[in-house]
Amino acid sequence: MINVMVRRKMEHRMDNDRIRAACGRLRDGEAYPLCAKMQRNAKESTGMWYVIQTQTGKEQELTECIERVLKGNGYRACFVIEQECVWRNAGELLEYQKPLFPSYVIADTDTPEEFFLALKRVPKLSKLLRTDCEFWAIREEEKKLLCQMMELDECLVRRSFVTLDEDGNILTAQGPLSFFLDKIVRKRIRKRIVTVEVELLGEKRRIELGICLPEDK
Repeated sequence: MINVMVRRKMEHRMDNDRIRAACGRLRDGEAYPLCAKMQRNAKESTGMWYVIQTQTGKEQELTECIERVLKGNGYRACFVIEQECVWRNAGELLEYQKPLFPSYVIADTDTPEEFFLALKRVPKLSKLLRTDCEFWAIREEEKKLLCQMMELDECLVRRSFVTLDEDGNILTAQGPLSFFLDKIVRKRIRKRIVTVEVELLGEKRRIELGICLPEDK
Protein backbone atom coordinates (compact mmCIF):
# COMPACT_ATOMS: atom_id res chain seq x y z
CA MET A 1 0.00 0.00 0.00
CA ILE A 2 1.27 3.41 -0.92
CA ASN A 3 0.27 5.44 2.07
CA VAL A 4 1.34 9.01 2.69
CA MET A 5 -0.29 10.31 5.84
CA VAL A 6 -1.51 13.88 5.75
CA ARG A 7 -0.07 16.00 8.53
CA ARG A 8 -2.04 19.13 9.23
CA LYS A 9 -0.41 22.49 9.82
CA MET A 10 -0.27 22.44 13.59
CA GLU A 11 0.68 18.80 14.10
CA HIS A 12 4.42 18.67 13.48
CA ARG A 13 7.25 21.15 13.87
CA MET A 14 10.11 21.17 11.41
CA ASP A 15 13.55 20.77 12.99
CA ASN A 16 16.86 21.66 11.35
CA ASP A 17 17.60 18.08 10.30
CA ARG A 18 14.36 17.85 8.38
CA ILE A 19 14.97 21.24 6.77
CA ARG A 20 18.35 19.99 5.57
CA ALA A 21 16.77 16.76 4.35
CA ALA A 22 14.23 18.73 2.31
CA CYS A 23 16.80 20.84 0.50
CA GLY A 24 19.50 20.44 -2.08
CA ARG A 25 18.83 16.84 -3.07
CA LEU A 26 19.02 17.10 -6.84
CA ARG A 27 21.00 18.90 -9.49
CA ASP A 28 19.25 21.31 -11.88
CA GLY A 29 16.77 19.44 -14.07
CA GLU A 30 17.35 16.09 -12.37
CA ALA A 31 14.22 14.03 -11.78
CA TYR A 32 13.12 12.22 -8.66
CA PRO A 33 13.03 8.43 -9.20
CA LEU A 34 9.76 6.55 -9.53
CA CYS A 35 8.11 5.40 -6.32
CA ALA A 36 9.44 1.89 -5.66
CA LYS A 37 6.02 0.25 -5.95
CA MET A 38 5.36 2.11 -9.20
CA GLN A 39 8.67 0.87 -10.59
CA ARG A 40 7.70 -2.74 -9.90
CA ASN A 41 4.24 -2.27 -11.37
CA ALA A 42 5.62 -0.61 -14.50
CA LYS A 43 7.79 -3.68 -15.14
CA GLU A 44 4.91 -6.09 -14.58
CA SER A 45 2.13 -4.46 -16.59
CA THR A 46 1.08 -1.62 -18.84
CA GLY A 47 -1.57 -0.40 -16.41
CA MET A 48 -2.72 3.20 -16.47
CA TRP A 49 -3.43 5.73 -13.75
CA TYR A 50 -6.97 7.00 -13.31
CA VAL A 51 -8.29 9.95 -11.33
CA ILE A 52 -11.12 9.45 -8.83
CA GLN A 53 -12.77 12.61 -7.54
CA THR A 54 -13.75 12.81 -3.89
CA GLN A 55 -14.69 15.60 -1.51
CA THR A 56 -11.88 18.02 -0.70
CA GLY A 57 -10.32 16.92 2.57
CA LYS A 58 -11.50 13.31 2.15
CA GLU A 59 -8.67 12.14 -0.11
CA GLN A 60 -6.78 10.06 2.45
CA GLU A 61 -10.00 8.71 3.97
CA LEU A 62 -11.12 7.42 0.56
CA THR A 63 -7.72 5.84 -0.11
CA GLU A 64 -7.68 4.02 3.22
CA CYS A 65 -11.30 2.93 2.80
CA ILE A 66 -10.57 1.48 -0.65
CA GLU A 67 -7.66 -0.50 0.82
CA ARG A 68 -9.81 -1.85 3.66
CA VAL A 69 -12.85 -2.75 1.55
CA LEU A 70 -11.44 -3.82 -1.83
CA LYS A 71 -8.14 -5.16 -0.44
CA GLY A 72 -6.26 -4.76 -3.72
CA ASN A 73 -8.90 -6.43 -5.89
CA GLY A 74 -9.07 -4.80 -9.32
CA TYR A 75 -6.19 -2.37 -8.82
CA ARG A 76 -2.46 -2.35 -8.05
CA ALA A 77 -2.26 0.86 -6.05
CA CYS A 78 -4.46 3.67 -4.84
CA PHE A 79 -2.83 6.83 -3.53
CA VAL A 80 -2.86 10.59 -3.04
CA ILE A 81 -0.01 12.72 -4.38
CA GLU A 82 1.07 14.99 -1.53
CA GLN A 83 3.33 18.01 -1.47
CA GLU A 84 5.69 19.27 1.19
CA CYS A 85 4.93 22.81 2.38
CA VAL A 86 5.97 25.16 5.17
CA TRP A 87 4.28 27.97 7.02
CA ARG A 88 5.87 30.62 9.18
CA ASN A 89 5.12 30.92 12.89
CA ALA A 90 7.01 33.40 15.06
CA GLY A 91 9.82 33.45 12.50
CA GLU A 92 10.16 29.66 12.38
CA LEU A 93 9.35 27.54 9.32
CA LEU A 94 7.04 24.65 10.20
CA GLU A 95 6.55 21.73 7.83
CA TYR A 96 3.29 20.07 6.80
CA GLN A 97 1.90 18.08 3.89
CA LYS A 98 -1.22 18.57 1.80
CA PRO A 99 -2.62 17.08 -1.43
CA LEU A 100 -1.01 18.46 -4.57
CA PHE A 101 -4.37 18.06 -6.32
CA PRO A 102 -7.20 18.62 -3.81
CA SER A 103 -10.10 16.13 -4.14
CA TYR A 104 -8.10 13.79 -6.44
CA VAL A 105 -7.22 10.17 -5.64
CA ILE A 106 -5.23 8.13 -8.18
CA ALA A 107 -5.77 4.44 -8.93
CA ASP A 108 -3.41 2.22 -10.92
CA THR A 109 -5.62 -0.35 -12.67
CA ASP A 110 -6.06 -2.32 -15.89
CA THR A 111 -9.85 -2.57 -15.43
CA PRO A 112 -11.06 0.99 -14.77
CA GLU A 113 -14.75 0.40 -15.52
CA GLU A 114 -15.02 -2.56 -13.16
CA PHE A 115 -13.03 -0.75 -10.48
CA PHE A 116 -15.19 2.37 -10.67
CA LEU A 117 -18.40 0.30 -10.54
CA ALA A 118 -17.05 -1.47 -7.44
CA LEU A 119 -16.58 1.91 -5.78
CA LYS A 120 -20.14 2.95 -6.60
CA ARG A 121 -21.63 -0.32 -5.31
CA VAL A 122 -20.09 -0.12 -1.82
CA PRO A 123 -21.93 2.44 0.36
CA LYS A 124 -18.83 3.16 2.47
CA LEU A 125 -16.97 4.13 -0.70
CA SER A 126 -19.74 5.75 -2.73
CA LYS A 127 -20.53 8.25 0.03
CA LEU A 128 -16.95 9.53 -0.19
CA LEU A 129 -17.21 10.18 -3.94
CA ARG A 130 -18.21 13.57 -5.23
CA THR A 131 -21.79 13.80 -6.49
CA ASP A 132 -20.48 14.81 -9.92
CA CYS A 133 -17.61 12.33 -9.65
CA GLU A 134 -15.63 11.77 -12.83
CA PHE A 135 -13.18 8.98 -13.58
CA TRP A 136 -10.62 9.52 -16.31
CA ALA A 137 -7.21 8.33 -17.46
CA ILE A 138 -4.01 10.25 -16.88
CA ARG A 139 -2.01 10.56 -20.09
CA GLU A 140 1.24 8.63 -20.21
CA GLU A 141 3.38 11.77 -20.51
CA GLU A 142 1.60 13.28 -17.49
CA LYS A 143 2.16 10.08 -15.52
CA LYS A 144 5.88 10.17 -16.28
CA LEU A 145 6.12 13.82 -15.23
CA LEU A 146 4.31 13.16 -11.94
CA CYS A 147 6.61 10.21 -11.22
CA GLN A 148 9.65 12.39 -11.88
CA MET A 149 8.35 15.01 -9.45
CA MET A 150 7.77 12.54 -6.61
CA GLU A 151 10.20 11.43 -3.92
CA LEU A 152 11.63 7.91 -3.83
CA ASP A 153 9.36 5.41 -2.02
CA GLU A 154 6.75 8.10 -1.35
CA CYS A 155 4.10 9.79 -3.43
CA LEU A 156 5.39 13.09 -2.14
CA VAL A 157 6.52 16.18 -4.05
CA ARG A 158 9.33 17.71 -2.00
CA ARG A 159 10.18 21.39 -1.86
CA SER A 160 12.58 22.65 -4.52
CA PHE A 161 15.91 24.22 -3.56
CA VAL A 162 16.25 27.59 -5.32
CA THR A 163 18.74 30.43 -5.52
CA LEU A 164 17.70 34.06 -6.02
CA ASP A 165 19.25 37.23 -7.36
CA GLU A 166 19.18 40.48 -5.39
CA ASP A 167 15.76 41.34 -6.83
CA GLY A 168 14.19 38.07 -5.72
CA ASN A 169 14.15 36.46 -9.16
CA ILE A 170 14.81 32.72 -9.27
CA LEU A 171 18.20 31.95 -10.81
CA THR A 172 18.32 28.17 -10.39
CA ALA A 173 16.01 25.46 -9.11
CA GLN A 174 16.59 21.85 -8.09
CA GLY A 175 13.78 19.33 -7.81
CA PRO A 176 10.19 19.59 -9.10
CA LEU A 177 10.27 23.31 -9.87
CA SER A 178 13.12 22.75 -12.34
CA PHE A 179 10.54 21.35 -14.78
CA PHE A 180 8.45 24.52 -14.69
CA LEU A 181 10.80 27.51 -14.53
CA ASP A 182 9.23 28.99 -17.66
CA LYS A 183 5.71 28.45 -16.23
CA ILE A 184 6.01 30.57 -13.08
CA VAL A 185 3.14 33.05 -12.69
CA ARG A 186 3.58 34.11 -9.06
CA LYS A 187 6.29 34.05 -6.37
CA ARG A 188 5.78 34.41 -2.63
CA ILE A 189 9.33 33.99 -1.45
CA ARG A 190 8.71 34.77 2.23
CA LYS A 191 6.02 32.07 2.32
CA ARG A 192 8.29 29.73 0.32
CA ILE A 193 5.66 29.23 -2.40
CA VAL A 194 5.89 29.51 -6.18
CA THR A 195 2.80 29.19 -8.40
CA VAL A 196 3.12 27.64 -11.86
CA GLU A 197 0.53 27.36 -14.62
CA VAL A 198 0.65 24.05 -16.49
CA GLU A 199 -1.44 21.66 -18.57
CA LEU A 200 -1.87 18.73 -16.23
CA LEU A 201 -4.58 16.15 -15.47
CA GLY A 202 -6.74 17.18 -18.38
CA GLU A 203 -6.76 20.95 -18.00
CA LYS A 204 -4.70 24.08 -17.55
CA ARG A 205 -4.30 24.62 -13.82
CA ARG A 206 -2.28 26.64 -11.34
CA ILE A 207 -0.23 24.61 -8.88
CA GLU A 208 1.59 25.88 -5.82
CA LEU A 209 5.02 24.33 -5.27
CA GLY A 210 7.07 24.72 -2.11
CA ILE A 211 10.60 26.10 -2.26
CA CYS A 212 13.64 26.04 -0.01
CA LEU A 213 16.34 28.74 0.21
CA PRO A 214 20.01 28.38 1.20
CA GLU A 215 19.36 30.06 4.57
CA ASP A 216 16.75 27.41 5.40
CA LYS A 217 19.41 24.72 5.73
